[in-house]
Amino acid sequence: MSSRRSRHNRSPRTASYTPEKPSNRATYILAILAVILATAGVIGMILWLQRTSTPVDEGYGPVRDAAVAITEDGSVRLGDPAAPVQLQLFEDYMCPGCRDFAHLYGDHIARHIDDGNVTIEYRPLNFLDTVSSDGTYSTRAAAAATCVAQHSTAAAYSAYHAALYDNRPENGSTLTDDELAQLARDNGADPATIDCITSGEHLDTIRGNVDTNRQAMIDAGGEGTPTVVHDDTTIDFLNRHWLDNLVADAEAAAE
Repeated sequence: MSSRRSRHNRSPRTASYTPEKPSNRATYILAILAVILATAGVIGMILWLQRTSTPVDEGYGPVRDAAVAITEDGSVRLGDPAAPVQLQLFEDYMCPGCRDFAHLYGDHIARHIDDGNVTIEYRPLNFLDTVSSDGTYSTRAAAAATCVAQHSTAAAYSAYHAALYDNRPENGSTLTDDELAQLARDNGADPATIDCITSGEHLDTIRGNVDTNRQAMIDAGGEGTPTVVHDDTTIDFLNRHWLDNLVADAEAAAE
């Protein structure tokens, strides 16, 4: 498994799905809906990528000098909690649009975090579990990322977050826990991280928080992943300068 290769308006409305406890018939329907959502997301992201294909700050890589912590609600916070720009990213590790967002803006976000401008909370969802072959990949990947945040450095978490998207399985496939653990090793995770991943230490935490995360996303005006929230409002990240604009506004407000 390879390691990672490397103003603000309300965002466009996108499709969303609110999961419930499924019956067998409901499970079949949810799987169809998830595939439709994933396909729609791919089409939308392809159109976007035709206009904005070059990553911002390409080559910067993961954060270098930052803090990482697990918040009380189980999210992972990367960066100085006192940074002037506070972001929340609602994501699903099986989401093609989230992969493309990470590809375009991951290095850019990392640079602003290292500069002390930004802190970001990663708030996972798992409605695309049904797209993976085992029906659990989104949850297990989020739990694995939480393990890295708990037991390793901010740089390792940042690298692993990117690597999860670089190595996103195709629809109808998955990565095993051992493969998720190896990916963590490849990206500098501490040994304690490996046991955390393979034992499923944070699975219940992720499952217990996804409904809260989904509702928080909806309350902010988001309807699908990825959704970026700042000051309780969704951000239009299709403008490549969205984060620079937020930072500039914060600096102007502080003067």
